Amino acid sequence: MVAVRPVRNRLQELAALIVKRESGIDRVIRGPLDVDMRTCPECNYPVERFRKTCWVCGFEVGRQLVESGKT
Repeated sequence: MVAVRPVRNRLQELAALIVKRESGIDRVIRGPLDVDMRTCPECNYPVERFRKTCWVCGFEVGRQLVESGKT
């Protein structure tokens, strides 16, 4: 049996994006994760180094990959 995903309208897609963004903001506000963090230059909220954009303001900070054993 193949699962069929219902088609979303534009309003539902927008709502899904907002929920995703809000859940990311919640993750950041709750406290540090098990990964290295840095500060967004636009809004000063913490951003995981592997993220390309800030959860809070959407500013594109770029990924900052760290070599194993180095910081």
